[in-house]
Amino acid sequence: MSDKPVKMVLVDTLEDLTEENFRKFCYRLQNRNEEPRVRRRRVEGKSLLEVVDVLVSHFSEDGAVQVAADILTAIGCRDEAQTLREFTRQIKGGGGLPRIYDLNVRSTNDIKQMAQKNNRIILGETLEDLRPEDFDKFCHYLIHCEDKKEPIRRRRVQGRNFLEVADAVVSHYAEDSLPVTVKILEQIGCREEAKELEKIMARASSSGSAGISAGAELTNAVEGGSDFVDKRRAQLIQRVTNVMQILDELLDRRVLTHENYSEIKAKSTNQERMRAIYHGPLTAGGRRAKDVFYECLKKLEPFLVEDLSGK
Repeated sequence: MSDKPVKMVLVDTLEDLTEENFRKFCYRLQNRNEEPRVRRRRVEGKSLLEVVDVLVSHFSEDGAVQVAADILTAIGCRDEAQTLREFTRQIKGGGGLPRIYDLNVRSTNDIKQMAQKNNRIILGETLEDLRPEDFDKFCHYLIHCEDKKEPIRRRRVQGRNFLEVADAVVSHYAEDSLPVTVKILEQIGCREEAKELEKIMARASSSGSAGISAGAELTNAVEGGSDFVDKRRAQLIQRVTNVMQILDELLDRRVLTHENYSEIKAKSTNQERMRAIYHGPLTAGGRRAKDVFYECLKKLEPFLVEDLSGK
């Protein structure tokens, strides 16, 4: 299970609780009879995001979702518990990143809420993939953004993590949150990230989603080629031959640093270089890095990609 969607699903689920139910949730969490137990000081008085971090770090991803669902059921929040269990079933069923918000939408308000939740997932992943210095620039430009709306207040962004900033952007700009993010990414020089976000928006628009800026199609679009890169790791390590050209592409597109490039180039075989690419920049760069790597493969190893895609 990917750490990012699990955490964000938990954040969105707990965020929908009333203040009273969130307090009940925390009380049940710190008073569980089952092992492993959570110490009171790790939960008491903590924010929603801190509680989610405790869940995932303490129980692992699978365990965090199950524990959260059990507690939600115990405090009477059965709809929220059902959402989490559905998420678990879809992941275990091998469907990859689930369509966790593909629900029966009954009103315009339901559609807007679904879109906002998907936007949080998209923006959270985009901001997490930024380098620390680029994330700082993004926050600075966000505070001083000259747009049709008033800028976001400094206290909602300064010193916040990527999930909190994503939430602030979606809450403030609503359906304009993705276009505003693209604009700021371009201003701070993160053009690759901006292009990826524009692709996601274009796919959502062409899917006939009736003007929803993010929906189930948008969630699917995020997957890109990263699944191919993960699932075909062993075959790619053995069969890719144009490794040096791929290294050049990755360097140009800022997936590799010059130091990474020199270290990987110094390896004696293509297989060793491919393993180093996987262990280093692809692991560090996450989904965006893998999507860029996949695009390089399609450009430089088209027949290999076609062959592996058919298997």
